[in-house]
Amino acid sequence: MASPARAREFPYLRTTEEIGAHVDALAEREALLVLATTVANPSREELAELERVRFEITAYLELLEELEEPSG
Repeated sequence: MASPARAREFPYLRTTEEIGAHVDALAEREALLVLATTVANPSREELAELERVRFEITAYLELLEELEEPSG
């Protein structure tokens, strides 16, 4: 079970299934951004969005790990 503080960070995603689906959607967005930023001069906005998406994916994966840990 995630700590109350962690649960407050992600109030709209309650189950591991919801979090997993959200991570999948973020991964699809990341793939599109990677393609968009492989051009010679990607915009700063695209690069910033890619960084934000990767940060968010990492945060959700950490939350999933925390939720999957046996409480004890």
